[in-house]
Amino acid sequence: MFLRKIFFILPLCLSFFYLSLSKANSLANPEKTRHRYILNLNQEFRQDNNNTKDNFLFQNLTGFGVGFGIDDYNLIFEKSQFSEASGNSTLNVKRIYETYSFWAQLQMNEFQWLLPFFTAGFGIAKDRVETDLLGTKTERGSEQHPMAGLGCGLRASVSWLWLSAETRLVYGEGWNPTPSIYLVGRIGLFFE
Repeated sequence: MFLRKIFFILPLCLSFFYLSLSKANSLANPEKTRHRYILNLNQEFRQDNNNTKDNFLFQNLTGFGVGFGIDDYNLIFEKSQFSEASGNSTLNVKRIYETYSFWAQLQMNEFQWLLPFFTAGFGIAKDRVETDLLGTKTERGSEQHPMAGLGCGLRASVSWLWLSAETRLVYGEGWNPTPSIYLVGRIGLFFE
């Protein structure tokens, strides 16, 4: 089931990149080419795996992104993490969820001071559980699951400040529900 979804998303991502590159090649003008280097912090809210439609909660992931852009195209590497702990002095359980992903963005024409964009990405999600029972620590999990998604968002058109909000539908192996909804906010800097 997951592979069918990947085979559905992968051609969309490849089409997105092909259209982006063909547009870049057709509009290439060395005098107007702008390069940008991106560094930002991101706050993600991911739909919780264990929730149903009646109990719609989000996990809060924090992370960072670094990237590179040319004209209307950006490629951003993201690392995000979420952790939760429960227990008492006898038994303590800590769950750590991490994602490592690449996201490509295609910015559209500026509207007032806003830049709408589309995004597509892929990466790896890791989930592990650390247990401390009377001082004896064990770690279980460290499973890696592929993930891929599509989204859209808005970025403020300010000369050096990166301020954006986006929503994503992300498919992941073993996730329930899939696709999961991500809401992402970013603040950071970029240099041209």
